[in-house]
Amino acid sequence: MPSKGETEDAQQEKKAGLYNALIQGLQLDPNRFQLISPATPVGNTSDKIWNFFDSIPPRTLAYHFDEAGENRFYDTYAEVINRLQPPSDDAFEEAVGDYIDEWKKYLKKLKPAPTIEQLPGVFRDWAAANHPEIAEAGTQALEQLVNDPLLQAQEQVRDKSHFIRNTPDFSSTIEDLRNGISRAQGAKITFDSATAKTDVRKTWASGEFGVFYFIFGGGGGGWSKVSETFASSNVTVECTFGHVMTLPGRPGRWYNSAALSRAYSTEDNTVWKPGKPSWNSTFGPKGDMQRFCTDLIVVDGIECTVTSDAIYSQKDRERFESDGDIGIWPFFFGNVEGGSSTKTSVTSEGHLKAVTTSPEGNPLIIGCNVTQVKDFFG
Repeated sequence: MPSKGETEDAQQEKKAGLYNALIQGLQLDPNRFQLISPATPVGNTSDKIWNFFDSIPPRTLAYHFDEAGENRFYDTYAEVINRLQPPSDDAFEEAVGDYIDEWKKYLKKLKPAPTIEQLPGVFRDWAAANHPEIAEAGTQALEQLVNDPLLQAQEQVRDKSHFIRNTPDFSSTIEDLRNGISRAQGAKITFDSATAKTDVRKTWASGEFGVFYFIFGGGGGGWSKVSETFASSNVTVECTFGHVMTLPGRPGRWYNSAALSRAYSTEDNTVWKPGKPSWNSTFGPKGDMQRFCTDLIVVDGIECTVTSDAIYSQKDRERFESDGDIGIWPFFFGNVEGGSSTKTSVTSEGHLKAVTTSPEGNPLIIGCNVTQVKDFFG
């Protein structure tokens, strides 16, 4: 019986080998690709895929995705934008001079209050009727002020009109995904743990895998005897995908790239107000905004066979029968809507065989391309 350490090493080697097989078979970039577990149906509305784009990925090659995860792009971005110093209005006050209080009183009476974009026009009309000598200079100063990216960003981030179920919008929709996946080419991956390349040190996460369940998608693998037996055996994976596509996703109308770029490029208090979030807590070595999911890797039309040459007991066979239908390593999608299914069996020799199928028309998200913060503003 292998020790816990030996089993863990065997698991890590199989995870690394599978990662390299995906990179080769699907022509992915090891400097960016992150495997997402479990493989997730895209659903029927755009918020399902936006939720992935809104999740800030951890520094791991495989990511056990949690829809209620704490580190969210929109939430972190909103906190940062509202912490930044707005531009000075000294030039406008200098242009308006003694009439500044009169202008502010007039502005307070307006119902509804004008938007930032409307302010220069409102001021021009008010000044032309009351103090024409300040109309031109005041309007120009106000236009420069309100066109500052930070003020625009602080107003944009409050606009949730394009959200779905409180999920912030991104550029790609469910229609884009379904239209694109139907035209995408297919691919195949082949993995044999006896011959697989397991060196992942030169990947973007330097080989770190994080939480990545082994054997059963429900997290039942752990250090159970079944998991140990599977890890110590020779495992093969053969998957055919009818279609594979890369779906890009840029933040929606709530986002202002110029404002966040200013926050990233300036660390001092000329931009950041004192307190948190700060530049260091956001972009520093342990900051909340280190990486972004900028593309989703989507597959459709799947047939995947996993085998293990170990000898499994009758109790293990019962475990496969009870847990196998919730999904098995490496993609962990079981019997779901649309005809997707996982069927596990043990051969007469006692070996494990699991066949997972998903007919075309049921796209699954299996990963994302991660962009580091230093490259995000390029």
